[in-house]
Amino acid sequence: ERLAILKRLCFENPKMQTWTFENAEMCKAIEIAHNYVHQFDKMKEEGKGLLFFGKTGTGKSYTGACIANALTERGIPCLMTNFATIRNTAQGLFEGRAEYFKSFNKFQLLVIDDLWAEGQTEYMQEIVYAVINARFEAGLPLIVTSNITSDQIKHPADISSQRILSRLYQMCI
Repeated sequence: ERLAILKRLCFENPKMQTWTFENAEMCKAIEIAHNYVHQFDKMKEEGKGLLFFGKTGTGKSYTGACIANALTERGIPCLMTNFATIRNTAQGLFEGRAEYFKSFNKFQLLVIDDLWAEGQTEYMQEIVYAVINARFEAGLPLIVTSNITSDQIKHPADISSQRILSRLYQMCI
């Protein structure tokens, strides 16, 4: 029953509960993800996560869900969400927005799917930075998937993107 509760809390989309290593086609990203799960205690202690980036349809979201499912199976509270969902909730808050962003820290692992798919407005950049920085300050791991290119990572478009990527470089492998 506890496992069912953890799974419901972890995934907004119930279909993702079936995205597991057992159903995954072996590739380098799945191998890295599997090793991350086996080393999670050490990674958590170091506050280290992973950044998966690349073209659409390459399995980044699936890989993040595999990690969250494997850790949830071990009884570790995880959350997999995206910034569009976070933005929609934050827009409805007149007070307590900072507390809402910090509430993600109750999860031992936070998986953010499709970073920057929600757009890079100044408002969104503030939300993205607030959530990522709260994890950083708490020393908690974060996994991020994104369709950004290696060129966009090397040459961020603006100062807000630079700040976000700087945090991710410190937090993620």
